[in-house]
Parts: sequence; C-alpha cells; structure tokens
Amino acid sequence: MEYVKESDVKEFIKRLPDISLSPPTVHLIMLAVRSRKAREIMGEKIQDIVVERKIIRPIDDWRNRYLNSVFNLAILQHNGKYDVKNKLVPAQAMGIFGTLSPRNVLSSNADLMKENISYFYQLDEEAKMQLAKEPSRFFGMLHRHKDRNTNFVTLDLDTDDKKIYSEILNECSNFKIWMVTETGRGFHIILDLTKSEDAKRFYGENQFRQRLGLKFKSLEFQKDAQEPIAGTYYDSPRNKHHWVKILI
Repeated sequence: MEYVKESDVKEFIKRLPDISLSPPTVHLIMLAVRSRKAREIMGEKIQDIVVERKIIRPIDDWRNRYLNSVFNLAILQHNGKYDVKNKLVPAQAMGIFGTLSPRNVLSSNADLMKENISYFYQLDEEAKMQLAKEPSRFFGMLHRHKDRNTNFVTLDLDTDDKKIYSEILNECSNFKIWMVTETGRGFHIILDLTKSEDAKRFYGENQFRQRLGLKFKSLEFQKDAQEPIAGTYYDSPRNKHHWVKILI
C-alpha cells in the first residue's frame, strides 16, 4: 500500500523555513480527526481532534526526520486505532497537518512554566490532571507561539471551480506565492507575507484582503494555518483516494 506521495512530501518539506538552535525553534506535525469528515462518515458531531503529535527539532538532518515522521503518521492514519465516542475513526476522517512558521521554544516554555506553577499552587483534581497532560500542553504552547520572522496566510477556496481559482490566483499575482495545493474540497493558495511591505499591501489601507473576500464568497482567510501536508492522504467528496497535490 502507498502511504504517501513521497515526491510531494519532500517538496513541501524543502520549502519550509529553516529551524535553528539559537534561538531554538521547531516545526510541528499532527495527525488529526477532521470534524467535517467525522460528521459525514461517522455521523458524530465533534471538533477537530489531534490524536498524534510530532515536534521536529533543529538537528542537522531535520528535513529527513520530518519526512520519516510524516510517513509514520500516514501508517497510523490507516492502521492506528483511535476512538471517538466509542467509535473507531477511519482513515478517511483524518488528515496529516503541519505548521508553516517555526515555533518559538523559549516563549512556549516560559508560558508552560507559569501555567505549571499555577497548577502546583492549586493542586486540586483538575490541576493534577492538567499536570499529567504536560506533553500535549507543551505542544499547544508551541502551536500558540510562532516565530515572528515569518508570516504566512492561506487563502482557502472551498470549491473546485477552476475559473474562480484562476481568478483568485491572478488577483494575488503581485504577492509571493509560497505554495498552492489542491485539497479535498478545493484549493489552498498560501502567500508569504514575511516582508512587511507585502503584509501592509495585503491588510493595509488599500483593503486588498477585504475586497478579495467580498468578491469571492467561497474564500476564507487563515493566518498561521496548520496545512494539510502535500503528498498525504486527504479524503475528498470527489475522489476517495485523494492526495494533497502541489499545483504551484
């Protein structure tokens, strides 16, 4: 069985910003239940739930570690046992996601320590449970603290209409396009707004973002999104054997 499209996964990883030891930054990967697909397939109304977490640390060969982690999560997506409301979650209701911006380790640890001190003073049953969940809480802190030297925004087009997709792509031609992927329901156009002048043009006085949103009603904007990783399995209403595909 083919678990990932390795060439697309490698290209996704190749484009990711580098991570470093000084200051310490990391990348995050997660296997998560997709709430919409869970409703469709399992008939259960739930929120998106992360079931597996991977932190990619700044070792010399971190991109290869990232690739191996995605492959291992893909195996778990198809063969792992994850239950929600006493029902096993099928692979079609899950996806593999990654954050694009490196995460700030020092800020995340500082917040985690403050939270832990608060729980130690409290030390009731709820506090003890939260202390037992420290690994997942640390992951959550990392998710909260992105590196300020990068700035991505995802234009999430929830339709497979190629004409609308081409129009939006043309509207964004003056911005740096980090990647465009075909997802299960439409397209993700990911813009790199790291340069302050680009961010100002996108969000600022000319109201580019507002005008684009008014023009295309099926378009959503996601800042610092967790992206479905290119080359991974991502069930689609059009194609139940769909893989996240890089278009640009």
